[in-house]
Amino acid sequence: MRLSASSPIPYVLAVTALLLLAYSNHFHNGFHFDDSHAIQDNLYVRELKHIPRYFVDATTFSVLPQNQSYRPVLQTTFAIDYRLGGGYDPLAFQIDTFIWYVLLLIATAVLYLTITRNAWPWSSLPRSCSPRCSRPISRCSNATRGSRDRSRHRSSSRLPLDGGLGG
Repeated sequence: MRLSASSPIPYVLAVTALLLLAYSNHFHNGFHFDDSHAIQDNLYVRELKHIPRYFVDATTFSVLPQNQSYRPVLQTTFAIDYRLGGGYDPLAFQIDTFIWYVLLLIATAVLYLTITRNAWPWSSLPRSCSPRCSRPISRCSNATRGSRDRSRHRSSSRLPLDGGLGG
């Protein structure tokens, strides 16, 4: 079978291989950073019956008042992960986070293709597997950092699409 230059198969295979290589040790980590107050100590993630409350009560997000914020979809994934993992099994939370990351990569590739009408976004391939650009995947709840800290990390991870280092 001969593949055309615009075929998605080489791109998908390359991204899959690089993701597996880059994240091969990712699924052996435990909870850390703000996972304690947003997941482990949070009684609201232990039962699915609390899910509707996430959408009306931001205090259910964290046991620490200064970190309570309105993130109902994220918290819903925590409750589902808790149920699927049979409790606080970090692997269930990490698999879910990884799946969302892969879906984000797919959406980014589709957006790139739609905007540029280019064959495949090869220039974004190294970025998809960079630990610097995928930093949030190493933590489950990465949602309660200060906005100043988030903006610092966003601006420090910007790379031009042409693969150069200037910019």
